[in-house]
This record gives sequence, structure tokens and C-alpha cells, in this order.
Amino acid sequence: MTTSSDGLVRKPTTPAERAAKIVSEILSPYIVLIALPVATAYYATESLPSAIGWGLLVAGCVSFLPLGLISYGAKKGLWEGKFVRNREGRFVPLLICIASVGLALGLLAFFHAPGLLTTLALTLLAISLSCLLITQWWKISLHAAASAAAVVVMQILYGWPLALLWPLVAAVCWSRVVLRDHTAAQVLAGVLLGAVLAGTIFITLR
Repeated sequence: MTTSSDGLVRKPTTPAERAAKIVSEILSPYIVLIALPVATAYYATESLPSAIGWGLLVAGCVSFLPLGLISYGAKKGLWEGKFVRNREGRFVPLLICIASVGLALGLLAFFHAPGLLTTLALTLLAISLSCLLITQWWKISLHAAASAAAVVVMQILYGWPLALLWPLVAAVCWSRVVLRDHTAAQVLAGVLLGAVLAGTIFITLR
């Protein structure tokens, strides 16, 4: 959904808006943060069952839990939708994301998880904290930050052929602008934030 000039939320009406809505949903941070932990765990363990187990442990904390709590808050009218379209409403949802990553870090330490998963969680923590700070004044794109960070992590782990995933990041950015949830500057800032933090932390700690 998009927000019109009078502040009312409206459904996508044009073909471009409908396509953007689909892209925004299927490549949302909630979806990215299911796939990324599994892929990271597979690289660390080289075992599909282990990857699924570790990956879903992390995803349960950083994706499913925040999605449930933020969606519940949206239904109660505390903020606008599960993606929290209103910048002023993002403080508590971002705190939920930060606490969820903290829970993931605690569980990873308790169960002696592969170090790469801890590095991933620290990356997500750094991105969430940065977005929390920036969002107090400006609505940086969380979609763009999450997708860019994921592609950078995949490139570091699996090599440069994973650069083929960058068009998906471009699609995410396009969708957020078409839906008028973000400006071009806000999605570009999200890409830079996610890519720089993910690259720096993974190269340093992996």
C-alpha cells in the first residue's frame, strides 16, 4: 500500500505499483532474514540439516519474532503496517529488532554455534542500531539496507558470482520508491549502510 498526499493509505492501483508491492513483500527484510542465516549456516557447516537447524534458530529470532510482534502492534494501531511506513512509529519496532538480535546472540553463544552466525548477528545488530539512530531524523530504507547487506555477505562467503544478486537489490529499491514509501536518496542510503557495515564486519571478523 502507498500513502497519498492527504495522508490516507491506499491500495496499489497501477501495474507498476502492483508489481512493486509484490517485490516489496517477497524481498522484504523478513524474507531476507530467513534465507540469509540458512545460507550462512550452510557455508559454515557444509551440512544441509545443520544449516537448516542453525539458520532457523537465527531466523526465528531475527525474522519470525519481530514480524509477529510488529504485525501485532500494527493491528493495534501503534504504527502503520508491518513495515512501519510512518517514520515516527519506527522507534519501538526497531527496538524490537535490536532485542531480537540480542536474543539470537545469546542463543548462539549458549549452543556454541558456528562463529559465522555470530558474525552475522553482530552485523544485523550494527545495522539495526544505525537505522535506529538515523530514523530519529530521517526515514532510511530498511528494505534496501537488509537486501544490500545480504548480497555483500553472500559475495564474501560464496564469491563474486553472487554479484548476480545485485539486480534484486535494485528491484527492492525501485519498489520502495514506486510505492512512495521512500525517496531515491533514502533507498540509496540504505544500500550504502547495509553494504558498508556488512562488508566491514564480515571481512574483519569472519
